[in-house]
Amino acid sequence: MATLRHIRRDPGSGRQHPVLSSRSAHHSAPNVVLVWESCGGAVDQSDRERISRVSTALLLMDIQHGTTGRYGATSDYFDRVVAAQAKAEDAGIPVILIRVGFNLGYPEVSERNKSFSAVKKGGSLVLGEKSTEVEPRLLRGKGELVVTKKRISSFAGSDLREVLRASNIDHLVLGGIATSGVVLSTVREAADLDFQLTVLSLDSPIDPRRGGEFGCALWSRGGPLCGIR
Repeated sequence: MATLRHIRRDPGSGRQHPVLSSRSAHHSAPNVVLVWESCGGAVDQSDRERISRVSTALLLMDIQHGTTGRYGATSDYFDRVVAAQAKAEDAGIPVILIRVGFNLGYPEVSERNKSFSAVKKGGSLVLGEKSTEVEPRLLRGKGELVVTKKRISSFAGSDLREVLRASNIDHLVLGGIATSGVVLSTVREAADLDFQLTVLSLDSPIDPRRGGEFGCALWSRGGPLCGIR
């Protein structure tokens, strides 16, 4: 079973968050199967054998006030996210909550970046403000770790890579507010970093029912993918 220690302090809020400890690469053998099947997915024997050789973490991305309110996330959407999170917790899979946030004055944002220069002009997503707070239903007090990023990919401007390396994680299960945005960007970067990947299609409010479509495009050259509904 995974263990976590409260030794990491979030740079925005100053709050401490748990850091994943070292763990066996074998404890996660049935765990991702439970997460997949809880969402209605089918897992064949080859996937089971692949999962048995890896150490897994669940990434839930951009599910924060500044995005869920903007895109009209419903209670049904949150129910699906929390259900996947609960299954991961029960199976001992570490849960990492990814948010985007900037320091006061937006020193990290270039005017050349069209997406985030617009955020800067709008004055949102400043650390310490409500827009950067993770959806409260995901803060379950069961060892979830909050990681802050600075761009669309979960790796951009965050310490996610170091957290995963410290915990010997080599398989990521990913879900987020936008399959075509944060999930797509994170999957591409993670694939180049040699992670094994599984995408949870949570029917996000931005691009519902497109998880399978993007999964096929992403993994046509990258490896196996379990489609989830």
